[in-house]
Amino acid sequence: MTSVFTSTILKLTYGMNISEDNDSDYTKAAEIVMAAFAEAGHPGSFLVDLFPSMKFIPAWLPGAGWKRKANYWRKVGEYFSRTPWNTVKEQLV
Repeated sequence: MTSVFTSTILKLTYGMNISEDNDSDYTKAAEIVMAAFAEAGHPGSFLVDLFPSMKFIPAWLPGAGWKRKANYWRKVGEYFSRTPWNTVKEQLV
């Protein structure tokens, strides 16, 4: 279901044809981003929601797995938002 939604959005927004047989990196990134929104969108799902001062602890510290997860989600989100745009710009040139 997610790949159908993602392929529709990419088709409407960027003109990219992504079929279900061709499960591209874009659809995989979109699924990760949507799962991240679902997990992070619940208030209190991470301990930092209850103790905001925890955002200052380093990512390597035990118990800061949420910070490493957020950094991963950020990288995937940037990939998903920038790569299709750059692909379209390259095709126009």
